[in-house]
Amino acid sequence: MRSNFRRRRKWLSAVLVAAMPAVFLSIQSGTANADPATVFMQDYPGDTGSTPSSPPGNVWWASPDIVVCPTPAPCATDVPVVPGGTYYLDITLRNPGNPVSGQLSLWVADSSGASAWPGPWANFATIPDKLSNGVTTLTGIPWTAPPSVSSNGHFCLAAFWNSPTDLLTNNPNMEFEVRNNRNVVQHNVVMLNLSIGVHFPVLVHLRDPYPQPDKGGLMFVPSGQAPFIGPGTIVLDLGSELGQRWIAAGAPGTGIQRVGSTQVRIVDPRQARIGGLTLNPGDDFQLSLDFAASSGVGNQYTEELEQTDAQGNVDGGVEYRLAVQG
Repeated sequence: MRSNFRRRRKWLSAVLVAAMPAVFLSIQSGTANADPATVFMQDYPGDTGSTPSSPPGNVWWASPDIVVCPTPAPCATDVPVVPGGTYYLDITLRNPGNPVSGQLSLWVADSSGASAWPGPWANFATIPDKLSNGVTTLTGIPWTAPPSVSSNGHFCLAAFWNSPTDLLTNNPNMEFEVRNNRNVVQHNVVMLNLSIGVHFPVLVHLRDPYPQPDKGGLMFVPSGQAPFIGPGTIVLDLGSELGQRWIAAGAPGTGIQRVGSTQVRIVDPRQARIGGLTLNPGDDFQLSLDFAASSGVGNQYTEELEQTDAQGNVDGGVEYRLAVQG
């Protein structure tokens, strides 16, 4: 919420990003609601902070309360990220109760379908603040994309608000952390600008988020009204080791077509599944996705890559926002 701002204040924080102090803006406005509940951030648009989070389509990893901007000025949507580039984050928090002092901590990890906590996550900023009743947006928080972020911008951000009245569960599974803590959100969103006829490879990690082996899988589903499959193609390469495990399990899947020993093309525009992916604790596989558009100039598509467990439950995912250019 960026209108009807109740007050604005600039201040210098002790946030350290690349050993430099950060100057950013705290914008506070409106009343969140009347109940005495604790501070929360939205897992999805319209989220009221109830737990466990139950978003439409089960997509809880694309919080609208984290936005990656190209400049310190507030922005409405993410921009593509390159390693070493400096960007500015907008973080929105909602306090339906009394004023409270606490800390906002920000974390980054290479993008993956699911992850343990803290596991691969690295803290890059801690911001003390006092939140009045209502909605507060911290803007212009600097962030330098680490070298581990691929040239194709695969990364994940997470925000944790901690205060005496907003405690954390510290569960070792990130999915549990996000869905059962109203003061924890994840933003696993990849922005891609596609040109007609040009292949765009993207790397993504596949990890076992559990302390025991799991035979899970992957799903591809569109979350927008129009699917990308048709105007474009998606090809997944499982890599040598994971691909061999998949083949040994019988290469199960639906809505896919094998186009190589470990490569599959997504052919069902509404839902495709790949099963039989055995993961052991500590496994960290790097998979390759290839996006290519053949039509649809000027259109935008949203595709979800979802990681599932042996029972078919969704452990996490990555949201790919695709803009087709000329």
